[in-house]
Amino acid sequence: MGIFKLNVKKLKKKKDVEGLIKALKHKDWKIREDAAKVLGEIGDKEAVEPLIQAMKDDDRDTRRNAMLALEKIGKLAVEPLIKALDNKDADIRCGAVEALGEIGGEETIEPLIQAMKDRMKARQLVDTRGMSLDRYLEYNRYINSEAKKALIKIGKPAVPQLIKVLKSEESDVVGDTVDILGNIGDERAIKPLFQVLKNFAKEPYIRKTVAKALDRLGWKPENDKEKVYYLFALNKFKKLATVEKKALIPAIEPLIQMLKDEDNIVRSGAAKALALGEVGDERAVEPLIQMLKDENKWVRSGAAKALGKIGDERAVESLILAALKDEDANVRWWSAKALGKVGDERAVESLILAALKDKKYIRPGYLIDALRMIGWTPKDNQEKAWYLYVEFLIWVVENGDSLIEDTILILGDMGEKKAADSVVNWLFKYSKDIYNISSMFSALKNLFEDYTDLILKTACYKRIGNYSYSYPLDESIDALKRLYDIGGPISTNILHKVAQKKDALVIKEATQYGKAISGELSFEPLREMAKKELEQRGNPPYDPSAYLDKEAWKL
Repeated sequence: MGIFKLNVKKLKKKKDVEGLIKALKHKDWKIREDAAKVLGEIGDKEAVEPLIQAMKDDDRDTRRNAMLALEKIGKLAVEPLIKALDNKDADIRCGAVEALGEIGGEETIEPLIQAMKDRMKARQLVDTRGMSLDRYLEYNRYINSEAKKALIKIGKPAVPQLIKVLKSEESDVVGDTVDILGNIGDERAIKPLFQVLKNFAKEPYIRKTVAKALDRLGWKPENDKEKVYYLFALNKFKKLATVEKKALIPAIEPLIQMLKDEDNIVRSGAAKALALGEVGDERAVEPLIQMLKDENKWVRSGAAKALGKIGDERAVESLILAALKDEDANVRWWSAKALGKVGDERAVESLILAALKDKKYIRPGYLIDALRMIGWTPKDNQEKAWYLYVEFLIWVVENGDSLIEDTILILGDMGEKKAADSVVNWLFKYSKDIYNISSMFSALKNLFEDYTDLILKTACYKRIGNYSYSYPLDESIDALKRLYDIGGPISTNILHKVAQKKDALVIKEATQYGKAISGELSFEPLREMAKKELEQRGNPPYDPSAYLDKEAWKL
């Protein structure tokens, strides 16, 4: 082994290129490795082809030294290395592109661009060593990566030729070229890159790559149209809402195409974009209707939002189906809301049914707003919708929703006696603020008629002074005595409510400095009076059906 090493040293000393070329084929890998290194140091043109062949050596270090040797030889090796880019052997092609990248120079630009483009060349090449196609493709991905690195290293001299490549119809090639230009950072690429943004608006990867390249170049949109393309490229759909509608026109078709994308996130984002700001466009209606059947719930809810924004009647039937039958509550809710925005009376009954199905999810305010947008008001109590609507509003009262007072106002305005039981229960459950009651008085008067004042006073509403809270129990007692004289089923029902009214922990006084003084308010005197009167009447049961008799409310 030592003799062989000395021979390589002697060959180096003598600059025996021929002997060193022969050593590249020696059976000892160490001799081959050293010979390749020495040939690079000598730099003779005769060694170029043998070194190119050495780049397919079984020994990794020999292959590496052969490539480094070609880099050292430099310009003399360029032409043979360019030819080597078409070699059938993948190792030789890999070594050639890496060596050319290190050597650089304008004459290497076009071959390196070609190497970058030829990712699939393995399909046309014969594998003399029985390498699988997948393995060949792996090599070609490496070649593509090294070619990109080499072109970035060459820098600005490569820009004009790279700009020409942007006109390619192959998205992979264009994407790679965009990435290279972004890394080189030459302002000459800005306009061509923006053109790519428009030409490949339907290609998410290229859009994003171009936007990032433009960012690296310090580019900023000069007008709304450029801003649309840029925001669209980065999937910043919410910010599209800040752009004027006429500038959004170029984004519509790509967004519609994105609705068909395989990626759930892309489909959902496109639907959201069509739902935001002024992006809505009737061309998107049919694709969005199809999206209501999408496997992804976020895509379906995004489609419902968008259809509500666009407001096209073609979507009504599909939205009704989604509002009633979609397995996801969020989708049902957005579909119901969209129906309100579309404003078609066919949706009234479905909206109310959807609200009944999702009582805890579809809040009453949204249902009420939706029905108002459609322009529907319950006019005829023979309508099925009337009964459904009342049922929903009564549920709101019974379950203490934050919009309960608004709901009672609606029920009162409707004069719906079916709701009387629930409203009475609500009034007696807690003591109400007199100001609160005053704002509702007209609606309550419509519901309770001649009994309104008696019900409110026996329910013990409160008055608020500057710094104190008082409860007019004396008025409650007087009202209770009046009920004694009236008799009848409604007065009996009210007596039951008074007899069941619980004591309450209340703020009895608030000092000038904001300190609250709390205490228990006892309704025991009222309860005892009500119980005695019920006993004298023979303890008749509480009867909610009594409220349905409109004549019974008159005194």
